[in-house]
Amino acid sequence: MTTILVTGATGTLGRQVTERLRGQGADVRGLSRRSPSYAVDLRDGRGLDAAVDGVDAIIHCASAPRGG
Repeated sequence: MTTILVTGATGTLGRQVTERLRGQGADVRGLSRRSPSYAVDLRDGRGLDAAVDGVDAIIHCASAPRGG
């Protein structure tokens, strides 16, 4: 099974991408500041090593946060 990491997984685009990938049978890891899977703030990267361990592909859907 392919393991894919989606950055910005709780955002508008990331949610759609994650749902579609899961529907196609992929093992999806969601990466977001508020994600239950992997909560990582890409501005400092803490926790990123654990999130990408064993991942086959990364789809980047994150954007700069507004207002915070």
